[in-house]
Parts: sequence; C-alpha cells; structure tokens
Amino acid sequence: MKAFCLFSILFPLCTSSFSQFAILQMPGVVLYEHSNYGGASKSLVVGQHRLSDFNDKTSSIKVTAGMVAFIYEHAADGAGYGISVDLLEDCADLSKYGFNDKVSYVTVFNAKKDAFQWARNAMVNGQFIFGHWERQRANPGPVMQNAVAVVSPPIPAPVGAGFKNWQWGSIGSIPATVYNQAMSQNQGIVGMNELFPDLAYIGNGTVSVEAVNDRPTHRPIDGYKRAHTGFLSVYYRGSLGVFDDDNDLILYINPNPGDKPFEDFLATGKSAKKNVEGEIDIMDAMAGLIMNNGPKIFSQVTGYGAFVHEKHNYWDTRVHDYIEIHPCENVWSSELDKGKLKYNINVFSDNSGRFNKWRPNPLLALNAIAFEFQSGARPLDYSMKVLESFNMVPYPLFSDNTLNHCLMDGNDTIVVIREATSPPGVFSIDFAQVSKTPLPNGKFLYKGFMKIHSAVKDGGHSLFTVQEN
Repeated sequence: MKAFCLFSILFPLCTSSFSQFAILQMPGVVLYEHSNYGGASKSLVVGQHRLSDFNDKTSSIKVTAGMVAFIYEHAADGAGYGISVDLLEDCADLSKYGFNDKVSYVTVFNAKKDAFQWARNAMVNGQFIFGHWERQRANPGPVMQNAVAVVSPPIPAPVGAGFKNWQWGSIGSIPATVYNQAMSQNQGIVGMNELFPDLAYIGNGTVSVEAVNDRPTHRPIDGYKRAHTGFLSVYYRGSLGVFDDDNDLILYINPNPGDKPFEDFLATGKSAKKNVEGEIDIMDAMAGLIMNNGPKIFSQVTGYGAFVHEKHNYWDTRVHDYIEIHPCENVWSSELDKGKLKYNINVFSDNSGRFNKWRPNPLLALNAIAFEFQSGARPLDYSMKVLESFNMVPYPLFSDNTLNHCLMDGNDTIVVIREATSPPGVFSIDFAQVSKTPLPNGKFLYKGFMKIHSAVKDGGHSLFTVQEN
C-alpha cells in the first residue's frame, strides 16, 4: 500500500518531466525513401541537418503539426542552398515541388516563436517573397495568405570550402548617426574613424621632413584621421621635385556640404584653400596600374587618412598652403555596374617613410559597408574581387580560413558576402552594429555594416571591389 502511494505521487512528476524532455527530443520531421511514406526513413529533431546517409534519397516527408521543415536542394557547412521550400504539412510526393531525390539539407523549427509566427515562402503580385517571421495577428482569419508551399528561386551557392554563419542576436545595435553619415556623406562606407575612433587618433604632434631641416611642415588639424567625400577634380601622379624618390599620387577632392571637420577648419581662416588634397607616396612599380584602375575624374570619391594642414615656404619663396589627407591611406567610390551596386576600394601604405608616426606597418584598414534589408525579400548577396595587390598581407589581429559569410536571424538569411579567393587569406570579415526594427506590415527592417578588414605593408597597395550579385 505504501509502495502504491509512493508510486502514485511520483508518477505525475516523472510524467511531467518526461513529457517536457520528449517534446524537445520528439521528431519534428520524418523523411522517407519512397513516395507515399514508403521505404527507409530518417527522423529529424529541431535543428539544422546536413544529410549524409540520406542525401538525395528523400521522396516524401511527414511534418509534425506546428513545425516547419525547410528543405534545400544542396548543402554547405552550416547552410543549405539551391532551390528551397518550407513545408508546414506532410507531402506524399516531393516531385510536385521538384524535390524527388534532391533533398540535401533540412532545417526544422517551431512555426511559432514568442509573439511571432512563421510566414512561409509566397508569391505576392507576381513577386517571390522568402519565408520570414511576422507578428501574430489578433484575428488571422479562416485562411492563411500563403497556405500553399512555394519553391524559392535558387539561393546562390557558397564559394570555397568555408562558410560561416553570424547570428543577428549576437551583434550590437547601430547608432543612427553612424549609419546616416555613411549613407548621406561617405557613399555607404565608413572607416576606422567612425567605428573605432581610438584607432584613428594621431594626436597633435607635427611631422617634419629632412629636406627642410626638420622644421614642421604637416600639422594635424583635429588630431584624427578623417574621411572626406566630394567631387574629384584632379587625379594625377608626379614628382614634387623636392625628394628624388618621390612618386606621389594626388587627388583634389571638393568636399560635399555638411563635411563638418572641413568646414570647421575653413571657419578658422588658417587656410585659403577650398578643397582637400589627398596625397600618398606610392611604389613606382605600381604607378601605372593604380592610374589605370583609379577613381574617375568628375565623380564622387572618398579619401581617408591623417587630416592635416601643410603650410610653409621652407624650400622656396612661394607659400605652400594645403588642407590634406596625408598620407591618404584609403580611397573608395561607388557606382552602378549593369544595374548592380559596386564599391571600388583602394588601400595604400605610404612609401616615403616620413609619416611613420601616423602609420603602423603593416597598415590596418577597415571598410565598413552599410546595408539595409527588409525581411521577406531576397537576401543581399555580395562578391569580392581583388584587381591589384602588392605587399598585401593577412589581417594580423584576427583571421580564419572562412571564405563565405552569412548574417542570419534564426533561419532567415539577411546578407551573404563571398571573399576573394586570390590572394588567399588576406581579408577578415564580420558584421557590426546591426539594428532590427519592426515595421507596420509585420516585417522587420535590418540596418548595419559588413566590416572588411585588410592590411598592406612596406609601401604596398591593394584595389578590390565589392559588388552586388
């Protein structure tokens, strides 16, 4: 009798614990070898599954009520690609979706999460909308808007062996001022000065050159490296005639309105100039390539580097007065190429040796490209290509062998960026300051940055592009 009572007390507790455990471990999806749920089978719990023993063998599928099975045509490490379809119900014959013996990757998850529910792939007014999370409606109505499964267009395949997923939840929010500055002033890119101002600090110490007996020629204006964007009026290569080994690249940028550091300095009256001169001493061997692939005259260009004032008459009677980015470490521009946005990015390591106090060796460059994405749209997809490289080295602070990077929010892909494969291992990429804002239509707006880290040394130079696919 005592034993019975003890059993009767413990059994409900054990049953409750067992039920919770069983819910977590119960199969959310069962794959079948043949149509109509015949042949060998494979059960999958909540999670991401790259199929090995069951790759390209599935002909039918059962999906537990309240679950989603997102099936993909192909598999990579950490993600599926190719055509895809998200199923909320059983399917006795996957050939109706073009998936007979073609399933290589499956993601299983609950169709409801907190206050959100999964809205699967759909066609709306002739446009494909990827599956995404939406806020649950108070009165959803008798029929879901996208009650029928829809196969997606092919998701691009990752290039190379490495594929790394970054989750939105692990990335901090973005200050609106930084994002707005990138979009309104700097062609969608910010540099080290905006994201990591401590690393862009150069102090107030002047730079002297040997030709003028160590008298100061270049004075920091506000103690920082700065980015200045504007109309490019002059772009040439030439020797100043002062240093025999000088082979300078010169850019004259007429800053756009709203460039506060430039306008604040003009207001002091210390210079009569109305433009900014970007100047960098380059290796003679690279001069022709740089000029041939450089920014276009009369276009918008951004120059980044030490923001300084050069004013003196030390080597002749003429007063030399220039507002400068010197050395000009980073030059970038953006353009539309066949309707797709393309960024052209140059990184320079000064070859003169006169500005070493402002330039570490190797020179570490950061180009953070702003992006904006609305859930339900096709994921943003970018590829990188190196056009020129000389003394380009792997980024020393952190690096890995990953060539492809994917920013995700749960199972939703936001951005994919594919690194250049040659030269190998020279870039490090991550994402920063990504915000997520609910929209009135139940979708989300993501804003943030793709951060591209690179390095050059000993007078080196790199030119690479980042282009929408």
